[in-house]
Amino acid sequence: MIDKTSQLNKEHYNSKLKESLNSFKKNPIALKNIKLEMSYSKVIRLFYSYLQKLIIGHSTHILDMGCGTGALSVLMATHKAIVTSIDISEINIEITKLRANRNSIDNISTIVSSTADTGLNDQSFDIIYGFGIIHHLTEDIEAKTYAEVYRLLKPGGTAMFCESVINSSVLDYIRKIIPIYQKHNPRPSILQKQYKDFIKND
Repeated sequence: MIDKTSQLNKEHYNSKLKESLNSFKKNPIALKNIKLEMSYSKVIRLFYSYLQKLIIGHSTHILDMGCGTGALSVLMATHKAIVTSIDISEINIEITKLRANRNSIDNISTIVSSTADTGLNDQSFDIIYGFGIIHHLTEDIEAKTYAEVYRLLKPGGTAMFCESVINSSVLDYIRKIIPIYQKHNPRPSILQKQYKDFIKND
């Protein structure tokens, strides 16, 4: 039994990507690109680069939490890592399987699962990562996910999670604290007395 938010996420992605899956199945060359496109954001490329350094030359077991359509899972598998990809959405998992098959990747296993309760064995993974998944979780499920990561990670292993800062209230507040002194568009800190006047006239 999964929580209400996870169920809504599952239904959302299953609905959103159903047509994409059918389209991929009809197109024999779809999903055959396993390179990280330069158009991807710098953050994604840095994230991948760091993971790459961790796994090259090692026999590494990786867990991709919230794998989406499997692009990063397949990239990791090309470096001979043994990858387990989990996602709450059955459609995402089907696309991940198809992507792996289209690229002749056989060192990926897939599971439809919540990040909070994977059913996998203790201390099974050298690396656990998730890209852009935490903001989809409630605080309760987020806490359970971290506990699950701790349970699954081998001693000395690495866990990495990367989240967007777009619409982050914390980051917005930090930005407001730091004053801008440039001549053409100055802005006082929210901690300064003149900030209220600035907001009124902005």
